[in-house]
Amino acid sequence: LLMFGKYGGLYYLQTWLPVIGSFRFPARYGALLHFGVAVLSAIAYSRLASVPQSVIRRQLALIGVCLAVFAVAFTVLFSLSLESELLASWPIRIAGAISLAVAAMVFWIRGPRLWPVLIVFTATNLGVYGISYFLPQVTTVPQALSEIQRPPQDAGQRVLIENQFFRPGIDRYYGNELMAAGYQQADGYLGLMPRIDLLGPNTTLESLRIAGVGWVMNRGQNAAINGLQPESELWLRVNDALPRVRLVGDSQQSTTVVEDLPKIDPTQTALVDRPLEIAASRIGNIQQVVDRPGSITIDVDIPETQLLVVAERYHPGWKVSVDGRPSETIRVYQDFLGCVVRAGDSQVCLSFQPASLRIGSIVCFSGVLGLIIWVVLRARYGRRSLCESQ
Repeated sequence: LLMFGKYGGLYYLQTWLPVIGSFRFPARYGALLHFGVAVLSAIAYSRLASVPQSVIRRQLALIGVCLAVFAVAFTVLFSLSLESELLASWPIRIAGAISLAVAAMVFWIRGPRLWPVLIVFTATNLGVYGISYFLPQVTTVPQALSEIQRPPQDAGQRVLIENQFFRPGIDRYYGNELMAAGYQQADGYLGLMPRIDLLGPNTTLESLRIAGVGWVMNRGQNAAINGLQPESELWLRVNDALPRVRLVGDSQQSTTVVEDLPKIDPTQTALVDRPLEIAASRIGNIQQVVDRPGSITIDVDIPETQLLVVAERYHPGWKVSVDGRPSETIRVYQDFLGCVVRAGDSQVCLSFQPASLRIGSIVCFSGVLGLIIWVVLRARYGRRSLCESQ
């Protein structure tokens, strides 16, 4: 039921729960369902292989009837909740459910010799079902991109999407489409949305400017943000959005960013998590920015020590180096990245190297190595044990 999202009815209730309600994209529950069914099927297959056929024939008649009833009930239940254009006609739905249950019963009764046929039939059925979604409506990439409802003007700025998925009245998520068209999302594209201060419930016009957001989707809580300029039915413009990468000459330590933000000019002052010794009167120049996923390289030319601000989500995994020498990352506006750059021409490199990536790589490599060792030892000593037993 959770996997069917708004069609199952149960997911609406989950979205209102604390913590659990932060998990998005209910289709991901399908992976858990498929994995569980695969495990149970493997267990049933191994057990039935050792059961005498006479026992199977006495019991599987009842199992076949139960499967047929369940299939019909399942079909009727979701026929009432799904739109009619997503489903086949009623006779085909019922015939498919009954034929599948009857076929399963016949295959099980006839014995293990026909089980591979059932496996091939199931795989073919799932494959045809999946392929049928896109074969009749194959489109080219340029055609698909041209149909995306993008902002009225492509200013190269970030966009903000309403991240309250699948609440009543919100039945579509545009984030993946916009990312395919080359846009960057300020609120991310994640199954579990991280905690953010400036772009969460406290979103204001000023916080959008600091995040480099140029366009906001006009739906949900976004429509209540003051100061946005309507440009179309779907999009609202953020005037004077700040660059994603910029330099500031002054800083102010703050532990209450939301309260202190209206008191400063973000073009001149940055709110940081520690005291910094910078007070530049002349702002330097950013000569070049190479922005790639997990890696940002910035060439700067500055006359005085300044703070480099990058509107990228802060995470302890971000590492910074200035002219090849490790430097210290600074939390700016609570949500974003920054670092102090000394006077002169410098190249600043930011790279995302979280500890979880290193630990995960070690665990994965260890698992693969352990599997190889187990296979080799089993092939060597298992054959010896078999010979000795014979």
